[in-house]
Amino acid sequence: MKKNLVESIILSSALDFTGYNRATMIATVRTELDKMSVENNRQVEGQMSLFDVMSGEKESRSNSISINYVDEFPESEKLSYEKSVVGLYLSGHPMAQYTGFIDKYCTFDMREFREAVNAERTESLNDDKQVIMCGMLLSKKVRTTKSKNAMAVLTVEDMYGQFEAVMFGKIFDQYASVIETDKPYVLVGRRKIQGEDSFSLSVDAIFPMPKSEKEIGEVTGNWLFRKVYGSRGDNSGGTNNRKTMGFVPVKNPDSASDSSESFNPSRFSGTVRIRYSGDPNTSSYQRLLNFLVYFHGSTPVQIEFKDGSIAPLDPVCSIDVSEDVIVKLQEFCGEGNVSFV
Repeated sequence: MKKNLVESIILSSALDFTGYNRATMIATVRTELDKMSVENNRQVEGQMSLFDVMSGEKESRSNSISINYVDEFPESEKLSYEKSVVGLYLSGHPMAQYTGFIDKYCTFDMREFREAVNAERTESLNDDKQVIMCGMLLSKKVRTTKSKNAMAVLTVEDMYGQFEAVMFGKIFDQYASVIETDKPYVLVGRRKIQGEDSFSLSVDAIFPMPKSEKEIGEVTGNWLFRKVYGSRGDNSGGTNNRKTMGFVPVKNPDSASDSSESFNPSRFSGTVRIRYSGDPNTSSYQRLLNFLVYFHGSTPVQIEFKDGSIAPLDPVCSIDVSEDVIVKLQEFCGEGNVSFV
């Protein structure tokens, strides 16, 4: 097994059951592999050290493994590794530590948007209403508009999904150069629906996520924040007033049935089919396989590629079809790309 694969398994949290922290496991694997490499080089046939010649004895090779204990990675780093290896946060979410602030002050999140999509009422959200959202800044791309003005397109992720946020004009001038990726922020802006079901936020203000009472006071004391928070309605208040997102039904696209009945994992005994439009030789495809291995179960999986060919995966990629796992798989692969056959 290659070192990179072993490290990926460790960083994905799959070996946490061993009781060793991930940093210790990574350090131990690297140390032991280095020892093996040195030992193999020394044991080339016919090669003996000066000590061997003088003593007439060959060195004995130890089969024991020495655990290289080190301090665990910071929580944010652990979650970042999970995201890069599997494509999802598995053991937690970097925004979880701010749930107190989020539940009290955020007036909209991607959970509410998904509920609107499922209920086919996204048009009601295309109202230019100012909302308060929180999330991790995943990427920032600076572009030029047709009028030669600069704008920034941000990819932000809250605890329920990713969304696009855009900044223009003076908002771009004020914030674009100071915000950093992989940092949490509070965003105030106007919500919009792009196309049929793509959410976008036109940013009016953005603040670093407050960590102390003083910082919370500075953010909540901002005039625009006060205005938006004070104008929240009964159906758009703090996120703690909204119901937990239910299971999203997954329909077999080949089925003629229009039934909207949710999939029942306990009655399913078929195969999960995933539509994948990318190249199987890319890191994104490897992340998909890592995801399936992590959520290993008894249900076989097939991949349907963009040319229409269908490939059954090795049994090691068979997946658990519990409700939570299927919801995560949908988020990972995108709506409409997961079906049951």
